[in-house]
Amino acid sequence: MARKLIAKRQRHHYRHPVPFADDVTAEDLGMALNEAGLLFVKCEKDLRRILVGVNVLSLPEHGPESDDRRRLLELRRVSRIVCSYRGGHWDDEDAPILGLATEQLSEVIVDFGQVPIYGWEFVDVGDEHFGRWAGRLSLDETWAEGGSHTIDLFQDAADRILDIRIWFEDLEVRTSGGDPIPLGSFARGGRRWWDARYAGDERAADHGIFPLRPDPEA
Repeated sequence: MARKLIAKRQRHHYRHPVPFADDVTAEDLGMALNEAGLLFVKCEKDLRRILVGVNVLSLPEHGPESDDRRRLLELRRVSRIVCSYRGGHWDDEDAPILGLATEQLSEVIVDFGQVPIYGWEFVDVGDEHFGRWAGRLSLDETWAEGGSHTIDLFQDAADRILDIRIWFEDLEVRTSGGDPIPLGSFARGGRRWWDARYAGDERAADHGIFPLRPDPEA
């Protein structure tokens, strides 16, 4: 497995200061989702629901990491989904826009290799990054008015990039078997993993992720 050097996240101002259930914040969710493999995105327009499969980095309060780290994010009361699927590097402003339908999303994600999302910030992050690709859409579906929250997902490769933004109202998390996980427990599991990784805990040592050490001369 390739080594990946990860710096500790920096604090930013989020678009939506109102927490989710269990007083979970967008920042908490960002930590829980950082470096999670994106497995699929399934759209259920009739139910105004989108299911996002992820393979997270998480630790229980006691004991080793679970053998099954798959989680299901259930986005409810979805109002809009947009995607930009481009045939080029992420910073190529001339990359051609590729066609995409909602029913093709999971297939395209698998074709990318279900690679991890990274960058610490995915929920309610504002429009700075979104604005870079918002005018280059492959898919734009509005299902209803509103959408208090957003989540930004992506897949990238040397010759392709897929950006996704979804507007929604409610979020629930489930195990791969469909059992509900309290949002606070989900967030704490992610924070616990990252705290353990930076502390050198062996329970969080098998994913090819290595914290950047501070520069002693800085």
